[in-house]
Amino acid sequence: KMHLRLGWMLFLTTVIGADYNHKVVLGPNITLQWSLGLTVLEAELSSWNSGYTAVGFNSKPSMIGADAIVSWVNDGAVVAHSYYLGGRNPSDVAPINQTAFSGIHSESNEVSGNTVRFVRDLVPKSPDLQTLDPGASSWSTIIWATGAVVDGHPALHTDHGIFRVNLGTGEAVSLDTQELSTSLEVWHGGLMAFTWLLVIPTGATVARFFKSHSNPRWYLVHRAIQVAGLVIALGATGVAIAMTWDSPSPLGPTRVIAAHRLAGFATLLLALQQPLNAALRPYKPVVIPETPSVTRTSLARRAWEVYHLVSGWVSVIAGWGTVALGLIVAPGTHVP
Repeated sequence: KMHLRLGWMLFLTTVIGADYNHKVVLGPNITLQWSLGLTVLEAELSSWNSGYTAVGFNSKPSMIGADAIVSWVNDGAVVAHSYYLGGRNPSDVAPINQTAFSGIHSESNEVSGNTVRFVRDLVPKSPDLQTLDPGASSWSTIIWATGAVVDGHPALHTDHGIFRVNLGTGEAVSLDTQELSTSLEVWHGGLMAFTWLLVIPTGATVARFFKSHSNPRWYLVHRAIQVAGLVIALGATGVAIAMTWDSPSPLGPTRVIAAHRLAGFATLLLALQQPLNAALRPYKPVVIPETPSVTRTSLARRAWEVYHLVSGWVSVIAGWGTVALGLIVAPGTHVP
């Protein structure tokens, strides 16, 4: 029975695969066509991209929990593999081994570009995979992504999107995730650059060059500027979390993006401890009773001043480095 079923699926995808009932343009040079059988979805993914193309199916607008077909050209031939996307890290991406997909057939020609024909069960045998409802009132999620192939393997996507699709009627609605993601990236990068290139260094400069024991106004200005900078940095961090939450990134972060994230959190923690150690600082110089006009700074106070100064400027320099890493991974400049 298994051999007959696989043979029938191969017949569907190779003989009548060109005649599909529904079609949706997922992204630039990416088309998905499909027809519904009694228990399966027969589909064809076409792409004219030089890297890889991935399409996945889910019941919710997220890449996490989706099962996907990823195809790319290797030594002049189109190859395709199926994966379960358990998370955003590479270790969370596992081969499906045809528990949901079967009849996978890849080819390349000048008319339809790189094509992958496949059959997906509407109700997969694995409980971890999503059931697709072909009912006229039901909607499924189709995710797509494209990116470069490095050392024979797909790297981080450079373009992606999500569609809500009615598999029975062929209606499709784009959720515009790429535009939202790019907008969040711009806000995150702009706020962080404003904070670490202008606000925080300005506050540190006030403390360094305008400090006066007779007039505490410099301290009030320094504190206000640094608190404002930290609030903006926290807001920008929230934007970054929102930007990556449930992001359709099936192949995980690159080394540069991982370094940017690690440096960002380390810099933020270093900056957040500044107001904490300032609140715990030893108090002002001690007045010598014999000579009231003379004061003496305690050893603890001197040690705190050195630590507060050094850690403050280290966080500023770390912020500059993190912004530089951010420019490398900014929209349109992803590197594998």
